Amino acid sequence: MLGLGVGFYKLAGNDYPIGGFAPDQIANLEMWLRLGNFTADFENASDGSAYSPPKTTGFLDGDRINKWIDLSGNGNHAVQTNNSFKPRVDTDIPGAVEWPSANSKFMDLESNSGNGFDINANTDFTAIVRFRALSTNQNALFGDSTGEFLRIVNNSRIRLKINNSATNRNFDLPSGTLQTDTFYTVMLVRSNGSTGTNEMYIKGGIYTDASGTQFTGSNLDDPSGPITVSNIGASANEQNEFHGWMKDVIIYNGTAVTAEQRELLFNYIESQ
Repeated sequence: MLGLGVGFYKLAGNDYPIGGFAPDQIANLEMWLRLGNFTADFENASDGSAYSPPKTTGFLDGDRINKWIDLSGNGNHAVQTNNSFKPRVDTDIPGAVEWPSANSKFMDLESNSGNGFDINANTDFTAIVRFRALSTNQNALFGDSTGEFLRIVNNSRIRLKINNSATNRNFDLPSGTLQTDTFYTVMLVRSNGSTGTNEMYIKGGIYTDASGTQFTGSNLDDPSGPITVSNIGASANEQNEFHGWMKDVIIYNGTAVTAEQRELLFNYIESQ
């Protein structure tokens, strides 16, 4: 049980006051794109003009987001330099990054000269994203160096795929589970290293369990080899572009979060 007396959580042997937990208190944080922690450098209007320097507060509806700032300290900022392709601010969903249509594209990771970072798929890792999709058909949440890493295939399937190979794992949900009017937090956990398992936990809509509802990948090979995480919101080949909203994107490179940590993370993300 997480509660320790009144108003405290226990995590990895430490007590944290409710409201005091943050994702950077878990080891091996590789990337943390937090709700609202971005800059916008152009006004969204037919006669719009550039913001110099880019805005960090006081956003207008439709302002174009040029950088989503990584809070991990690793410099894995998500950027888009093409003004026509930049995601937007949606003042009706404060803090979210919106990809409203085919005109808004993915964001590249700025680290490693635009090549992103590597995850060893044979070791522990955790990938988390909170999203609401405009469509539940072929939306890539993360891209790797040659294809998608995590993708919404349809309204009842999410797929983990490694470097666009046949090595992948489908997570099948009841038919029609994913709805376009709902935010979901999806957490992919790889545990026990090279002999381990891949589990997906989801919270949102009909799924209300505090530490997420668990789904096990179906009847496909376990992923192996490196994952190069290079962009947010599309496959690396600019296919399967995501359209909708994202609020938080978090990756731990070397940590499979525990049930207690899952609950803390779900609570934190949904409270923003």
